[in-house]
Amino acid sequence: MAGFALDISGIKQVEDAISRFDKAATKGIVDELSTSVLNIQKAAKRRAPGFDGKLRQSIIVSSGRSGLDKSVVATVKYAPYVEFGTRSKVNIPPGYEGFAAQFRGKGGGTFKELFDSIVRWVKKKNIAQIQNTYTGRRSTRRSDVNYAAMTIAWRIIKNGVRPQPFLIPSYEEEKPKLINRLRRLFK
Repeated sequence: MAGFALDISGIKQVEDAISRFDKAATKGIVDELSTSVLNIQKAAKRRAPGFDGKLRQSIIVSSGRSGLDKSVVATVKYAPYVEFGTRSKVNIPPGYEGFAAQFRGKGGGTFKELFDSIVRWVKKKNIAQIQNTYTGRRSTRRSDVNYAAMTIAWRIIKNGVRPQPFLIPSYEEEKPKLINRLRRLFK
């Protein structure tokens, strides 16, 4: 599945605990993991920028056959660039350098996709709206919208976009809660 995912199965303490306990304990672990991935998904959707809702809608939970490997995935191809930023504005949290490196230089789409998305944004925000000095009426000409969108698109290509982290902060917020719930489960 293409996209951007955080896998919570890599927590060493959890993996060690799983190997020592029986099926009843495993069910408790699966339940806690399920709760955590749903919490991460909910928090990531809340944090994700939501102009047209595509990014938020793409944040899904996926599970392996055993139920012990669960992931929260953002399936749109531009998700990592929203999370980490682009060009000179890239900001990678400590410990995620290797994870972020897999997206470096891959590109998140075509110029046309970028331009079309910005055109929709310009129209929604009424950025290219002009006011007639005689009648006082406001109008938006297609050429003005396209000019504004083209200017913004080239600025993004040249300078990049600032990061708007949504998945990693959600994961980092939930991780200690999960570990505490698992510790209580095994006391």
